[in-house]
Amino acid sequence: MPRCWRDVSHFFLVSSAPFFSSMEYAAAQKVASMSPNAYAVLLGRVLDCVCAERGAKGSTLAEKLNDLASREEIPKQLADMAYKLRQLRNVGAHAHLGALTKEEIPVLEALCSAVLEYVYAAPLLLKAVEECLGKIKELGPRKAIPARGEKQ
Repeated sequence: MPRCWRDVSHFFLVSSAPFFSSMEYAAAQKVASMSPNAYAVLLGRVLDCVCAERGAKGSTLAEKLNDLASREEIPKQLADMAYKLRQLRNVGAHAHLGALTKEEIPVLEALCSAVLEYVYAAPLLLKAVEECLGKIKELGPRKAIPARGEKQ
């Protein structure tokens, strides 16, 4: 398993996200460097897939995100973040609202990743940690492995 948190969270995200969310996310990544506007629109599709996969009710993406928050599928703060991504998506989709630049790409990525990691990766990571702790408990107390240069 990868060592740094970003690699670990990506591993769990790829392992746990349903097919349609994964497909839309992969499509978005392909256009990120070519068109920040298209990237934002496709990340909006990712949010829409998440809402559909979680059974969110509502006729608009904003209503669906609010539904997920009200049912505590996602915390209110995360719903607010997703709502901001939805607003950026609208800028990318509607020319009269302006245009996104490459400077917004990291913000778009972080907002979308936060939602995906919470909804899909976090439960899988929690399960892996619980299994790890169970194995440690089974083995009982162990001697600590000395760090490099330490005497035993």
